[in-house]
Amino acid sequence: MDAVTATRVLVVANRTAATPWLLQEIERRSRSGTCEFALLVPPTGGRHPDWTLDMALSHVEQAAGRRVETVSCDRDYVGAVRRVLSERRFDEVLVSTRPPAGPKWLNPEPMRWLEKLDVPVTTVMLGERARLDRGVLKVRWDS
Repeated sequence: MDAVTATRVLVVANRTAATPWLLQEIERRSRSGTCEFALLVPPTGGRHPDWTLDMALSHVEQAAGRRVETVSCDRDYVGAVRRVLSERRFDEVLVSTRPPAGPKWLNPEPMRWLEKLDVPVTTVMLGERARLDRGVLKVRWDS
């Protein structure tokens, strides 16, 4: 029997880990075949962060339908991505980000460092039109 090699995807997201744009991409990859996911969450600022790795992990695991590995990260998330890619094999990096603040002409390529990685990179931008797999997108707003 032939062993099926899993597609390994490194997901890089912070607060955007809870957005339908990223979660649908993870669901789609998970449904299309054997995928393994690892999650790298850059830390938020402040003494009492309002977003944690555990929160992000629960959303990503639910979308993946399986356990997701976590990758440690300090404030230098670019260095952390490069480090993990040099230590382990990944077939793709899936980066979830917000659109750049301010006029685009001020910073036309905020993610230029991604071009220098030796694996394919997919960027999921918050606010891009989500492809809905179902007829209704449910959003819950807490006050």
